[in-house]
Amino acid sequence: MIRLEERVNLANERADNAYKLLQFLGVFAAVVLAFFSIRDTIIRWKEKQRQRGIDEIVMDMLNLQKASAAQQVRVGALHLAQVELSPEKQFAAVKNVNDVIEVVRSTLDFRLQQEAKVAEVLGEIERIKAERERTKKQKVTQALAILDQFKKMSRMQFAALTDEQYKRGIRLQGLANDLTSNLEEFVAEQGFEVAGSLLYACGVIAYYDNDVVEARDYLDHAAQCRASDHEGELASNLSYLYRFAFIHYFRSLIHKNWGDISEAQHEIEQSAKLLKDQASEFLTPVTRTEILSYIVGDEERCRADLQGLIQRIADLEGGLKNKGEELDANQVRLRNRMLLLLGNTHFQQNAFAEALAQYTKTIGFSSNDYYALFSAAQCVGELGDKITATDHFRKSLDAIELSGDLRRKRERTTRAVIAVIAAKAARSCDDNERRERYAREARELLSGNLTVGGLSPKFFSPTTKRLVNAMELLKEMDL
Repeated sequence: MIRLEERVNLANERADNAYKLLQFLGVFAAVVLAFFSIRDTIIRWKEKQRQRGIDEIVMDMLNLQKASAAQQVRVGALHLAQVELSPEKQFAAVKNVNDVIEVVRSTLDFRLQQEAKVAEVLGEIERIKAERERTKKQKVTQALAILDQFKKMSRMQFAALTDEQYKRGIRLQGLANDLTSNLEEFVAEQGFEVAGSLLYACGVIAYYDNDVVEARDYLDHAAQCRASDHEGELASNLSYLYRFAFIHYFRSLIHKNWGDISEAQHEIEQSAKLLKDQASEFLTPVTRTEILSYIVGDEERCRADLQGLIQRIADLEGGLKNKGEELDANQVRLRNRMLLLLGNTHFQQNAFAEALAQYTKTIGFSSNDYYALFSAAQCVGELGDKITATDHFRKSLDAIELSGDLRRKRERTTRAVIAVIAAKAARSCDDNERRERYAREARELLSGNLTVGGLSPKFFSPTTKRLVNAMELLKEMDL
């Protein structure tokens, strides 16, 4: 019984627990059902509100359409009534509209024509540009071909161009003027070396063609064609160094013969500085001593420099002889020029015996050197030997005619001095016919206004061995 009662109690407890669980589940299910019911009610209410708004919008649109249709009907009726009252105005309005349409069409046609013309012009411009570019390339090719011939020439060879070389030089100047009209652009396209060499060659040609203003401009522009690392290029590029040294050299000649002697001295010093390590270079230092010889008071300094140069070229000649070689033609001419200048430094101080010794050495190396023969004649005459002086004057005159320099030389300053020497030599020989001929030629070269671009030429005086102007040289010839 006791066990039976325990089992009954246990069964009752389990039944109670089961009943409680069922109650809990029922309450939970009721809560969930209530939640979803409330949510559905809210959703349906919101949907109802949205639908009502859409219906109202549709109604408003229909009303607007209706009102618009009514407005169109009224406007149409008004328009029809207007047409019935004044059909002419209506037709005029239509005609105006047609006229406007015709104007628009004409405008469009004109615009199409203009666009076609613009396209044609643009095409022509492109063709012209292409033609100019082709022509420019041809000019560059021609200029470089001519330039290559002049690059092989020394500075002294430029002074005696043949007629054919002179023609090519003029052609080169014309090409250079066209190509370097925009110098920066040409340098950017061809490089500073090509542009600088082209302008330098044109400057030298212009100088020996007596156009010193153009020569100066060419040389100044050539000096502008420089590397960004100018000093570095001078140290590593020999042709670049030569170009700038030679630019300074020809600038010094322009100043010497047409400008200020101090400026000439400055330019030649710059050239000598650049060429100081070139053992075979004699032209620049010789020209430097020539400039010194024209400065009163610098005779001793000039003489010392010349003696050093004479020793240097003698050493060079000795070294060449050991190899079975000789001085070249330019070096021979420069040695003679050194001896002449050395004689001039003595002549300027009235040391005629010492001057004669140097002139005699020059004649020994070159028996037809008319400068040396004329100067030797002067010295012999000053020393009292009139017969020998006359003989030297005659030889000088004959040497001038034999050389053909009076016709061949292109520098006006050089030809004028040769004519004066010939006239003075002829007078000393009592050769009146040749005296008159050369005197007349000298006057033609020295008379008139010789000033160019504010520059007046200076001439070597065979009487004083200094520089004088044209009038002073004419007076010397007539003395």
